[in-house]
Amino acid sequence: MAYAAWNKRVLALLFDLVIFVAMLLAVFAVGRLLHGTAAIVFAVAGYTVAAAVNFYNKCVLMGRTGHTWGKRFFGFGLIRESTGRPMGLWRAIVRELAHTFDYVILGIGFLMPLWDAKGQTLADKLMKTVAVKAA
Repeated sequence: MAYAAWNKRVLALLFDLVIFVAMLLAVFAVGRLLHGTAAIVFAVAGYTVAAAVNFYNKCVLMGRTGHTWGKRFFGFGLIRESTGRPMGLWRAIVRELAHTFDYVILGIGFLMPLWDAKGQTLADKLMKTVAVKAA
C-alpha cells in the first residue's frame, strides 16, 4: 500500500479550503450590496449553502468515495485501514470532528504524517484510516 505524501495532503486540504472560503467571500460580497431583511435572508441562505457544499465534499463524498475534490485532484484517497474501502458517511463525519484533536494539540496532529510510518494524522489514527495514492 503506497501512502500519500504529506505535501499532497496539505495541498488537498488547501484546495478544499479555498473552495469553501471562496464561497463564503462571495456570499459576503453580494450580501454587502443588499440592505435590511434581504441582506439577512441572503446571508443565512448563502452561508447555509456554503456549509452544505463543504459538508458534502468532506463527509458525503469522502465517505462514499474516499475523496474530497482536493484529494481527487492531487491523486489520493482516504480508506479504512481494515477494509481498504471508503469509510462511509458516519465515520467521515466523526473523522471531521476528530480533527478537533489535531487542533487542540496546537496543530501537531496535522504534522504527525511527517514522522508516522503510515502518514496518519491523529484523526486518522482515531478513525483507523490511511491516505493512499490513487491506483
